Amino acid sequence: MKIETAFFRYADYMAKKWSSQITINKYRNQIMKLFIFARKNNSARTEITIRDIDMYIKAQKRSHNTMCTEIAQIKSFIKFCNAYNYVQLNHAQIFCPRKEVIEKKALSSSQIQKVLNKLENYDMKFRTGILLLLSTWTRISECCNITKKDIAEAILIGQNYKIKIFWKGRKWRNAFIPAPIYKIVQQTLKIHTESNAIGLNKDQMERKIRIFRKWLNFDLVAHTFRHTYCTNLAKLGTSIYKIQKLAGHSNINTTARYIHSDDLELSEAVNILGF
Repeated sequence: MKIETAFFRYADYMAKKWSSQITINKYRNQIMKLFIFARKNNSARTEITIRDIDMYIKAQKRSHNTMCTEIAQIKSFIKFCNAYNYVQLNHAQIFCPRKEVIEKKALSSSQIQKVLNKLENYDMKFRTGILLLLSTWTRISECCNITKKDIAEAILIGQNYKIKIFWKGRKWRNAFIPAPIYKIVQQTLKIHTESNAIGLNKDQMERKIRIFRKWLNFDLVAHTFRHTYCTNLAKLGTSIYKIQKLAGHSNINTTARYIHSDDLELSEAVNILGF
């Protein structure tokens, strides 16, 4: 079977797993680039080999973690092809190195203030996206998938607006948006015609964050805000079980990894002993 045909079936398979169209397009682009590379010297080829994949990986000038992501995408496709007898390749022969583990950290109070100050120089859609990430537990994909309808149907509970989000694991979860942030989101809805609330998709938001962090003196990725959210709740005395519920973690050990302490907090904890 031609590799293009196999991929179309793979795309349908990904769609049934509720993968976003952006994710499917990324996989499609990666597989098509591999196939174009494989038949560069022989336009009549309709299949690829393990050697083609190895040569393609070596030819790409990528960072270590980007390379790991691309190899994982290719292996996922080959594994699917093997399962349905579309292409007979042993995906286990494709070496996939581990990603470098970068310790996640929460933002300090001064860093949060710096982020808020810098946001004043950016467009309203980006500001709204960052404020949502900072004030809720949402991942960047979930934040960008909040729709105008979700905002319109929000329910006021206490001082926060509750919305339902379809998130990782194909489950529905509740998110609570503080009233001041909710008003900003409502204002943002009026300045764009996109179906989602902030008017930016995941790729657009990630690109803007990469540019934004160049103006800061510390590292920042979208997931940093999720760590910050959980850490700040813990500092304010919120039970870890409530944080687990808000974050949507099935295992409380996962929640514990999102809560960070600085040296001053650790030092104050030792003072409790009274020595």
